Amino acid sequence: MNGYPPAQGYAAQAAYASPGYPPVPAYAPQPSYAAPQAAYAPQPGYAPPAPMATPAPAPASPLRPFPLVMQLRLTRLTGQMFVAPSRLYFICESTKGGLGVALGKGLGGLVGGAIMAFAAPTPGQAAPVIDENTLQRAAAEQEGSLIMEPAKIDKIKDTFWTHAIWFEGRTYALPNGLDKELKRELGLWCQANNVKSGGLLPK
Repeated sequence: MNGYPPAQGYAAQAAYASPGYPPVPAYAPQPSYAAPQAAYAPQPGYAPPAPMATPAPAPASPLRPFPLVMQLRLTRLTGQMFVAPSRLYFICESTKGGLGVALGKGLGGLVGGAIMAFAAPTPGQAAPVIDENTLQRAAAEQEGSLIMEPAKIDKIKDTFWTHAIWFEGRTYALPNGLDKELKRELGLWCQANNVKSGGLLPK
């Protein structure tokens, strides 16, 4: 033999400890860190950001009057045209003809006031805003007034030879043609509402 005591297996080696050193503890797996995170608390004096507000829709453009004279056979209709998104409103001021455009003098209430304000604006004062409900009431009260739906308009033309609106099977001639601004508004309106037109917008 070599003079060493016989080996007594792994248990004997594990029990052996060097003098002056503590025994090595057996390895134990550490538990995973699962402590819940504390809810975020804002610092004193800090205001959390306010939620983003939904932007308000832009207000609709006010409906403005355009002076217009229309001839239906022997009747001359003098009044104002209003171009709403999906309708045309013709508010008649006179069916007698020969008076030119009355500029609101033949109408009372909000519509008459708005027409007068557009014709001769007061400095620093906004013209009354006219909505479609007001125009519908005015059309019902004023003889010769019209509410034109796109489906009932066959065509609007203002060319060198032809000036007319074909509505509900009738031809409303435009003896004075269309004002430049009204012509453009009607051209854009016809495009948006799939109404046939001619001469309203530049090619």
